[in-house]
Amino acid sequence: QEIANGMKKGYPAARNRSQQSNDTEEEGVEEKEKWILQVMLLTPTKAIASLEQCQQAQSDSTPTMEIMWPNYIHPLGLANCDIEEKMPSSAYRKLMEAFECMRIKPTPNSSLVVDLGASPGGWTSVIDKFFPSTHIIAVDRADLDPKLMKKKDKITVVKGDAFTFQPPPIPPTMNPNKTNDSSSITTWMISDIISYPDRITELLGNWCSNKWASHMIVTMKFQKEADFDELDRAIETVTKHGYHCRVKHFFNNKNEVTIMVSSPRGNLPSSSLSASILQHDSLGSSMYTK
Repeated sequence: QEIANGMKKGYPAARNRSQQSNDTEEEGVEEKEKWILQVMLLTPTKAIASLEQCQQAQSDSTPTMEIMWPNYIHPLGLANCDIEEKMPSSAYRKLMEAFECMRIKPTPNSSLVVDLGASPGGWTSVIDKFFPSTHIIAVDRADLDPKLMKKKDKITVVKGDAFTFQPPPIPPTMNPNKTNDSSSITTWMISDIISYPDRITELLGNWCSNKWASHMIVTMKFQKEADFDELDRAIETVTKHGYHCRVKHFFNNKNEVTIMVSSPRGNLPSSSLSASILQHDSLGSSMYTK
């Protein structure tokens, strides 16, 4: 309000926002049109401004993902993924960005998330924190963070090789109820494992060919220069099995990219996102187009 009062002196012709507009917003009714005003300050006295209407957009490679461009949720395209509590590792931010970019999430009460190469538990912690009704299978040769190891009712820790692990037909501690039989359980695979790019392509090929998951979020890490040839092979491997694939270098990615895989709409279920995901206003960016 102080800023608005100060601007009135320089813009005396500007009209106040109507009371009806405020009431509509309070009732949760979305406006038909959304516009984004962006201002970049070049010097203390010089700035560049842009005003553009938000339009529905769609990526040819990922038609199941709903995108607005420019995006009014995170107009700067940057992700503030910080969580105040202590996390097992800072890698959790990459998973939060991926969820926001994909605009879909595990379905409550009927999803299993398999975290391959889970230790110390950064990605597992995100699932545990934001999806309390989702069961997790964490696969790694090393232990997870002690707090996660204690949550045996929700997190099943499997000591073993992430590349040879095969998901069980029904989660170990997830008993189907009257409205949720075993056939309705959706499996997600997530992985931030440290490995050569060709092993990641092999991993994706194994999971996609066997249709073990409806959605996958996997990091491909590079040693020095980005291996775009191997990345292309990974994308080709995913798409030839009927999945949609999207690759992004997120703000929190280092010398790596995040590969996001989703099944075609109507094939395997998922839960759509209508606004900022996980009831967390500072999550991720959905300002992505190919």
